[in-house]
Amino acid sequence: MVEIAPELVGVRYVPNFWPDHAALMAWAVGSVPWDDRIKARKTAGYGVPYDYAGLTYAPSDFPAPLEAVRRAVAAEVGWEPNNCLLNYYPDGRSRMGFHSDSAMGLAGDGGVVIVSLGVARRLRFRRVGDYEARVNVWLEPGSLLSMGRPVQDAWQHALPRASTYEPRISLTFRAVL
Repeated sequence: MVEIAPELVGVRYVPNFWPDHAALMAWAVGSVPWDDRIKARKTAGYGVPYDYAGLTYAPSDFPAPLEAVRRAVAAEVGWEPNNCLLNYYPDGRSRMGFHSDSAMGLAGDGGVVIVSLGVARRLRFRRVGDYEARVNVWLEPGSLLSMGRPVQDAWQHALPRASTYEPRISLTFRAVL
């Protein structure tokens, strides 16, 4: 893994983590039963339930394509994710506002791992208590971004709107208690 910005303690980036990202994207768009209860994007959950944004997800086995990614993520980060929340952004109008991921209900110090599919998008970080302090990270297709607890305590992150008509999917892995 590569440290991408020294001020983002606990954030590491692996470019080209999943080389067959286009096939995985096609599978996800065509095969995942997307939930459209969130206005700004679509979601889906696999593994142990991770309730998110007031939504409850039923327990669900990892489909084979997602299980392969889950195993590769575990080998890369050194802990076993048992949940994957997928976020589907059909185009640049789809977004996610500033937030920090809660460590409550997560096992150990694992944090959150994002595997990116589809068009490259900017993940913007802003320091808690100093919203002028910002760092942008480009999430390329097939990349992996790991965010440990220290960054969740000190920074918020968002996926702002973009001027693209192409879709993006983030596979967010966690170890849920």
